[in-house]
Amino acid sequence: MIEGKPMNRQLRMKPLAWVLASMFLVPSAFAQNTSAAASGRVTDGAGHPVAGAKIEVVHVPSGTKSTITTDADGRYQLQGLRVGGPYRVTAEKDGLKPTSVQDVYLRLAETTSVNLVEEGASQLEEVTVKGSALTATFQADNKGLGTNLSHRELEALPNPDRSIQDIARVDPRISVTDRDAGAISANGKNFRYNCITVDTINAGDPFGLESNGLASVGSPISPDVIESYDLSTANFDVSTRGCVGANVNAVSKSGTNDFHGSAYYSYRSKDWMGDIAPISGGTELPYTGWDHEWTSGITAGGPLIKDTLFFFLGIEKSERVAIGTTSGPVGSNSTTQVQGVDQNFVNGVASSATAQGINVGDRTLANLIDKRYLAKVDWNINDSQRAVFRFNETKENQPVPTGSTTSVTLNSNWYFKDRDSKNYVVQLFSDWSPVFSTEANLSYTKYIQSRGPLTGVAQPSVTVSNSPTTFSPSVTVGTEFSSQVNQLNIDSNYAYFAGTWHLGDHTIKAGANGQQDKVYNAFIQGYDGSYTYQGLANFQTGNWEEYTIKRPAAGYSIDTAAAVFQKKQYGFFVEDTWQVSDRFSLQYGLRYDVPEFGSSPILNPCFASAPGVAFTATNANGSTLCTASKGGFGYANNSVPGGNGTVQPRVSFNYDFDTERKTQLRGGVGMFVSDVPTVWYSNSYGGSGIPVVTYDIVNTSNAAPGTLLCSKDGKAFTPATGGACAAGQISYVKQAPGYNGAQPVIPNTGTLVLGSGVAKMAVDTIDPHFQMPTTTQLSLAFDRELPWLGMVGSVEGSYVKTNEDIFYKNLNLGAPTGHGPDGRNLYWGVYSAAGIASGTNANANPAFGNVTELTNTSQGQSSSLTLLVKKPLSDDWSASVAAIFQHSTDVNPGTSSVANSNITGNVWINPNTDRASVSNYNVPKALKVSFSWQHKFFGDNETGVSIFANGHSGAPYSWIAGNDLNGDTYSRDLLYIPKSISDVSWNPAVTDKQKQQFMDYINSDAYLSKHAGQIATRNGAHTAWLNQIDLSFKQEVPGFFEGNKGELRLDFFNIGNLISSKWGVERRGPFPLTRNLANVTGIDPATGKYIYDISGSQYKDANGNYVPQNLVINEGQTPGAPVPSQRWSLMLTASYKF
Repeated sequence: MIEGKPMNRQLRMKPLAWVLASMFLVPSAFAQNTSAAASGRVTDGAGHPVAGAKIEVVHVPSGTKSTITTDADGRYQLQGLRVGGPYRVTAEKDGLKPTSVQDVYLRLAETTSVNLVEEGASQLEEVTVKGSALTATFQADNKGLGTNLSHRELEALPNPDRSIQDIARVDPRISVTDRDAGAISANGKNFRYNCITVDTINAGDPFGLESNGLASVGSPISPDVIESYDLSTANFDVSTRGCVGANVNAVSKSGTNDFHGSAYYSYRSKDWMGDIAPISGGTELPYTGWDHEWTSGITAGGPLIKDTLFFFLGIEKSERVAIGTTSGPVGSNSTTQVQGVDQNFVNGVASSATAQGINVGDRTLANLIDKRYLAKVDWNINDSQRAVFRFNETKENQPVPTGSTTSVTLNSNWYFKDRDSKNYVVQLFSDWSPVFSTEANLSYTKYIQSRGPLTGVAQPSVTVSNSPTTFSPSVTVGTEFSSQVNQLNIDSNYAYFAGTWHLGDHTIKAGANGQQDKVYNAFIQGYDGSYTYQGLANFQTGNWEEYTIKRPAAGYSIDTAAAVFQKKQYGFFVEDTWQVSDRFSLQYGLRYDVPEFGSSPILNPCFASAPGVAFTATNANGSTLCTASKGGFGYANNSVPGGNGTVQPRVSFNYDFDTERKTQLRGGVGMFVSDVPTVWYSNSYGGSGIPVVTYDIVNTSNAAPGTLLCSKDGKAFTPATGGACAAGQISYVKQAPGYNGAQPVIPNTGTLVLGSGVAKMAVDTIDPHFQMPTTTQLSLAFDRELPWLGMVGSVEGSYVKTNEDIFYKNLNLGAPTGHGPDGRNLYWGVYSAAGIASGTNANANPAFGNVTELTNTSQGQSSSLTLLVKKPLSDDWSASVAAIFQHSTDVNPGTSSVANSNITGNVWINPNTDRASVSNYNVPKALKVSFSWQHKFFGDNETGVSIFANGHSGAPYSWIAGNDLNGDTYSRDLLYIPKSISDVSWNPAVTDKQKQQFMDYINSDAYLSKHAGQIATRNGAHTAWLNQIDLSFKQEVPGFFEGNKGELRLDFFNIGNLISSKWGVERRGPFPLTRNLANVTGIDPATGKYIYDISGSQYKDANGNYVPQNLVINEGQTPGAPVPSQRWSLMLTASYKF
């Protein structure tokens, strides 16, 4: 018969030999793996163990056979088996009749217990069992927190985007924190800390550029070639690497002894989508992200040699047609309408730009094309060894329309991303003896991403605001700032080896893995230049306010200025799984991970020079390399954290209670390390300040070309007084703008010396003691079989403490020049007689521009409680209801791939403060409901219906000033919330009516009214609760030949929005989850209070009444990844299966 069984800082590794000598190990329920396992015990009728029995496990569809002999206690275990089934398990021994079990199904990354009992030698005992639906929950291998999805379960789920995210969300603990971007989060952690793998090989973003955490905008692999998914948020198996977030592992399909396959076609159109109500009311908005999309593909598998060699192929192409921006002027059909920009202003900028020789482009649309290929061969070498060979490739041509909540762009500012990812994988599973087996994996991945202007040739970026005094709202034309030089090539080699010993009650596993990434990243923002104009009139006369351009320094080219380096990561692990008794399983082990780098970034001697002491460095030929009139920062910029390894102890358990209804307690505690996005390391290789010169001329008072400008720091310029600059000041005769990208304007300030004049050095550094993100995680769960319909009730708790996480510092703030009325540091250089502030970063080092340091923080944590009732799939239906409660905090959300943008993607009272607050990825409450049902109404043709409903708290956001409050050049300052009108001073342009409306809004808002008289906290407010419901319906029809089936399927996304255009629409704060409450222009010298200003158009509705910055509909906010993420939509799929 068959029976279902049930530190604040990380340790720093010094003597590796000590660790290796002290380890004992084995795998758990949710290891990163492509296979399944079976174990059990053979006993006679009296319950005595049968030693030396031959166990044969056969995967019936392919004939794949594995054999082993039971040990002295009658136990056996087989690793590296194919996922799925059905399997036949047979036990034989001389003198006893064979006993077999049929219809056994094995689940990915799980060990299924198959126990056999010999009832007597007088007859053959043939037992046919359909595996209990409860087995997946009540088994000794279930110790952490996770969800396993079989192929049948995957086919039943609604998947309206054919995406990994729609699968991952099924796990109660994994949240889709940004449906527009496609980002998922677990434990309140950054989506870049997730592990997304296919057949254990990385399918996630290999560099860290993408907003969905994947290697492509679309799915990195076709869902039609996936056999099973393993989802985990607490996996205590020490072979699990690189995850402090969600662990999502898919295993691809394989061929069998029967030829099988499919052909399919999916279609979705904007005509099959709803209109949604705009934020400010008025006419409902149709979808403008694209016109229609389609996907077509085929799969095929079968035997090359029966029982021995099998193939499986998958080919798929998808296309989104006529992609356009969802950001447009007021009065357009765009989902995001930029307040303060109408079509007349757009036309004015376009015509003026064209007259000046700028190719402005138009609103012409483009297509997103994905091609996905997979080829796989399974080879049963013999009964003891099995090999797998796999190749897959994803090619993507992606147009990226730009635009934001404050800017309208024409398509000369749009860009393309072309991606090509190739993976080659070899796996070998070997049983060397009844007690010893191994698994070996080798893979090679080549990833190429090219980025450049979508239309026309390279030219400067030109932004024109609709105001003579501010920088927004605006219209932008010309080549996008970050797409002027941007090329990425990565070659990755990965190896994994593990050996497993089955020694009675102990299963020992030990192994190692290693990865080498060879990186080439040419990235120069503003290579062709970037102009900013305040007002259309200034644009027409060439009176630019800011000009930035970056170029390779003398002796360097784009190639030699690129970040070129090798990153290596090694992992070693050992673990013991001890079956203490029939009811108690204990697992304990150690893992050690360490990064290494093959080279160091270029040393910047001026940066490394002593602070406060003038320094000049020379080249070998005696010429000046760089100069720093106020010295540098006192440490080398070229440190890398190679050798900073982390030891991760882990312990977990499962206890099966001796009760009538199945009951178990499971849990664990351990340390986990996340791989850091490679781009965060790459920033220091490409950002030493030596190969690239940054010219950054700002605050030019909109002076006309030819005007003599003066500056004390080479950054903020003002027109000269009396026809000359003062002694010691930098002089610059303002040059006329030039819009030829092939011959951009280079600021003419005399002989170029890095660190002098306007030739700033922008430097990104890494703390030499930097540690990879590390957490200590504790989980505890209780499962109980309920008395109704085979249901299971679970209570799961998790606590995650940050040991090490990222902390980005702005090193070139300079000392504060004073303090605000609320105590915050201020960096302004000048206050007018009326108290108006100007001159940012007054005490910054003038030789340098942006200077960042990537270091660590130990602040932050996450706690969660999950209440779950589920009915596993059986009798043709399944269901689950989960309530999740979570609170998570961090210091820096890590929103960007660019070092300085990871500073500006945060908010603060005082910059560089190491203090945790509510995470961008925090989802305080959520309710997930799923239901699936199948029935055969028409002969042997199945009808299926499934629902997935997700209700959750709205996204967090922060109330900030709409401008730079503290003088650090960034508009990211948390704002003081006045208690009354007289609590602050006001710009004279603000009327009494507007002041009262301002206070009325504060008093009516739940968060603001509660915190009046305080500074707003980061992510202290949340948007409204959101409910979205997806529905899937499918119907099989007879095929043309026996055994074939056709299928029609409808996937509805957000079906509640079909009933009301206001339902299921997420509103959130604009990036980076903020809302502007008021501008602060200075400090009133008479009262010492901040001067608030709400007189600008951004704080007025159509009737001139005060409004804060609007929330935005979270659709089309992620450039280049347009999906109808907030409105109902319908996808039709037709398929034929044979």
